[in-house]
Amino acid sequence: MANKKKNSNTSKKKTTKKSNSTTKKVNSSKKTTSTATKKVNTPKKTTTTKKRTTPKSSSTGVKNTKSKVVKKDEIKIISGDVEKVEKEVKLPKLKTEQKEVSKNTNNPEIVMKTEEYTVLKKDPIRYKGKEKSAPVQGKKRIVKSNAKKVEKSKKSDFLKTINKLRRKIKIYGINSVIPIKYIVVGIIILALLIITPKIFSLFDKKSNLDLSSIPDRIDQLTTVSFDLDDVSGIISASDAYGSLKDYYEYDFKETIGLNPTYVNDYVIKINKSKKQAFIAIKPVDNYYDEVKNVIDAFLKDNEIKKYQYLEYQGYQIYIKSDNDAVVVSKIKQSQQRVFNIMKDLKKEDIEKELKVSDADYDEALVKTPMVVKSDTCGYVIFKPKNQSSKEKIKNLMEDYYKGLEAKWQNNEDNRTLVQNRYFEEYKGYLIYIVSHDNNLVLQLLKS
Repeated sequence: MANKKKNSNTSKKKTTKKSNSTTKKVNSSKKTTSTATKKVNTPKKTTTTKKRTTPKSSSTGVKNTKSKVVKKDEIKIISGDVEKVEKEVKLPKLKTEQKEVSKNTNNPEIVMKTEEYTVLKKDPIRYKGKEKSAPVQGKKRIVKSNAKKVEKSKKSDFLKTINKLRRKIKIYGINSVIPIKYIVVGIIILALLIITPKIFSLFDKKSNLDLSSIPDRIDQLTTVSFDLDDVSGIISASDAYGSLKDYYEYDFKETIGLNPTYVNDYVIKINKSKKQAFIAIKPVDNYYDEVKNVIDAFLKDNEIKKYQYLEYQGYQIYIKSDNDAVVVSKIKQSQQRVFNIMKDLKKEDIEKELKVSDADYDEALVKTPMVVKSDTCGYVIFKPKNQSSKEKIKNLMEDYYKGLEAKWQNNEDNRTLVQNRYFEEYKGYLIYIVSHDNNLVLQLLKS
C-alpha cells in the first residue's frame, strides 16, 4: 500500500506543473505553436513518470520535454491562442509481484568433487635391443644440487686455474695458453706414435721366414759328432790297425760276459794276436759302471794292456792300436748328419699324421724321417692363423710327440732324441726340432 500512495502524490504534483505550463504557453506568441507542431511529428514514447515532467519554458518559447507526447487532434486554435487539452495520463501499475523465496531451511555445505582414477603401468620401451627400465613406484627422485661442486671449485686453486685457462682458450684460442711450437711438437710426436707400429709391422713382414729356402740350408746339415756308422772309415783312415774281428750281441754272454740289456748301441772289434782293440759302447742309463767293469775284465783276459779309455758323447771308447792319438783325432773329427733322410709332408699327409687341419695355419713346412721304423729325426714349422689355432696346434703336437716317446720306449737313442726336442715361437711361427744338434739347426733357421 505504501508504494501506491507514493504514486498518487507524484501524479498530483505533475498535474499542477502542467497547468502552470499551459498558462505560460497561452501568453506566448506563435512560436509556441510552431514548436508544438514539430513535437507532434516526432513523438517519443515514455515509460516512466519522471520523463513526463516538463521543465520550465525559456523566454524564447515553450520547448516540449522528452516525456510528454502531444497529439494533433488534442490541439485547438481559438483566435490566435493555443489551448492544450490533455487527457488524463494513465501510468502503468507498479509490479507488486516479488520473486518467490525458497523456503528450504537447510544451510548450504561445501561439496568436494572427487574423481577416482587408476595408474596404468606401461611396459618398458625398447630401443635397439636396449631395455629402458620403468620408473620405480613410490621412489622419490633425488635432485642433486650443484652448490657443493661450485663451492668446491671456488675453494680449490687448481680448479680455479683450470677454469681460468678454459675461459682464456675459449676467448683467445689455444695458442694463448700453449705456445704454437709446443703444439707442433706434440702433433709430430702423436703422428710418430701412430705411424711407428705400422712401420714395425712392415719390417715384421719382411723378416718372415722363407720356408721354401729352409730345406736347402738344414736338410744336409752335418755336425761334429761320433757316429758308429763312421767307425770303419775311422779305422781305415788312421792306418793304425790290422784285421779286426767283430763281436755281436749273441757273443755278449758267452764270450764277453756282458748282459745285452745293459747296452743301447755298440761296436766291438778285437785282434787277439796283435793285441789290438776298438770298442765303442753306449750303455743304458744307470749301467755305466757295470758295462765298464765287464769290458775291463774282458780286455785283461785277452792280455790287452795299456789301452786308452775315452768317454765321448755318451760312449765308452777303448782304443789299443799302433797309433792311438791318430785314432782319437779321427774320432773327434768325425761328422754326423743332423737329420737322416727325410720326406716332405703335404697338407693331406699333415692332417693324417699330425691331425692338424690346413684351416688352422697359413704356412707349414713338415719334414719327417723316411725310414720311420728306425729314425725319429725331423722338424715341423707352422704359422697359425690366430691365437685359437695356435693353441690347437700346440696341443696336437704335444700329443704327437708323446706318441713317439711311447713308440721308442725300448730304443734309448730315439726316445732321448724325442725327449730332448726343441720348441720355440719365433716371429709368429711354431718351430719343433728333433735332431742330433738342435742348437745348430736353430741358428741356421734364424740366420
